[in-house]
Amino acid sequence: KGVVEQCEGGARAGAMEGEPGVRAEGWLEKLSPHFVWQKRWFSVDVKAGECRYYKFAGSGGERGRFKLEALRMHDDELDAIISFEAWQPGKTRMKHFKLRAQTPRDALAWRALLEQAVQSRERAVSAGESRGESLYASPEAVRHLPAKVIAARMLSDNPSCSKGARAGNVVTLEIETSKPVFVAEAHIANRWCRDVSGEDCSWRIAQMLHEGEMEGPVGFCVRFADEAGGAPGAETCSDLMGEDEEPVRFFATPPRLLACRLFSSNANQTKVCTSGDTMHLSLVASQHLARVWVTLCGRPATVSGADDCWEAKLSVNEVGGGATTGPVPFSVEVENAAGLRAPAITQPIGQDLEPLCLQLDWQL
Repeated sequence: KGVVEQCEGGARAGAMEGEPGVRAEGWLEKLSPHFVWQKRWFSVDVKAGECRYYKFAGSGGERGRFKLEALRMHDDELDAIISFEAWQPGKTRMKHFKLRAQTPRDALAWRALLEQAVQSRERAVSAGESRGESLYASPEAVRHLPAKVIAARMLSDNPSCSKGARAGNVVTLEIETSKPVFVAEAHIANRWCRDVSGEDCSWRIAQMLHEGEMEGPVGFCVRFADEAGGAPGAETCSDLMGEDEEPVRFFATPPRLLACRLFSSNANQTKVCTSGDTMHLSLVASQHLARVWVTLCGRPATVSGADDCWEAKLSVNEVGGGATTGPVPFSVEVENAAGLRAPAITQPIGQDLEPLCLQLDWQL
């Protein structure tokens, strides 16, 4: 009779005792519409032609299901990847699934199970049609629904950060649509794009940025039409969407520090630090910053912040015996997402130019 034999990468299936048909359960990685591999627990009922996937093992936290009314398998370069399209209950389009097993052997086992499941599902659909039942929207009806963008993200080839760009960097826009489309026209940073590639629901558009671009988020506009015969330019995408909605920012110049002040956690004397107090440094920059380095009394400080406002702090107790009573020496270096760095500063900037004084008890 046999039972399901579960393993880390997949599953070996046998007839389950007490249930008709064949079932397999195990871990697979599913490629999300936002191009992220997500670990999911898959359960396939081969006789019913149904598959469900969950966030947790043992059928906990269901994330989706599909009945294999129609299935098209695709060949992939990597043997451990299973690629196919299937209809989902309540959905109006064929969804593309890409699953990854730990080994090619596991991938072959899962693929064989899915192919067996679709055969069972086809028999069930045929039986339903003979009774006049309609289980899903027909492919013909779905074909005439307008295509929509379901995910759009932008990345830069800048080695410092994929969300920063400078002149000479190439930014790439990746778009996922609800049904097959063709791109009629694309612009990035107000420039017409020649580098357009892709097919069906996945497209990639690239553009090199040049001197003179406007600083800030890189804009784009893509016009496309679907296979239903819509006029080119009928649908437009100009906003990032999905899990990664952070824009790529173009920087033509390095950042400048507009304000830099030091103060103490001592509520009575904010310009004096003694044993047990914490030294603070706050700064404001002219741009979004990606990295900030601060030293206080020669020691690296803990840095936190976002965008153009950052803060660093260090306890006096962490300074050690090398420090002396007097003004706190410091150094600040900042860098934007494009890798452009401002000159280091060692003096306060802005309205509060008063230094922070260190008073060490053992040196008084």
